[in-house]
Amino acid sequence: MSENKTKWTPGPWLSIRQSNSIIAIQNESKAGEWIYNHAHILQPRGYDEQKANARLIVAAPEMADLIYRLDRAVGNGNGRVALDTIANEAGLLLAKIKGE
Repeated sequence: MSENKTKWTPGPWLSIRQSNSIIAIQNESKAGEWIYNHAHILQPRGYDEQKANARLIVAAPEMADLIYRLDRAVGNGNGRVALDTIANEAGLLLAKIKGE
């Protein structure tokens, strides 16, 4: 991933089901363990919507990285190859968000 110049915790993030009504969003610590430090997703409308929301949140660091790289590729005129690579990665990320 690109260098994180923002104030959010860099990825990768992971969602873990903690109970019937809570999904926790975690990230990997420097020690290589998964720790809780982002959010707990509560969804009164049902577990399927809760899982979909968790997938979207977990993908946030990757989405930001992709947008930064796209901005650099277009701004620097890196050509079609860079854009094709980024477009392919965007498709994989969207599939991940959709749970495919």
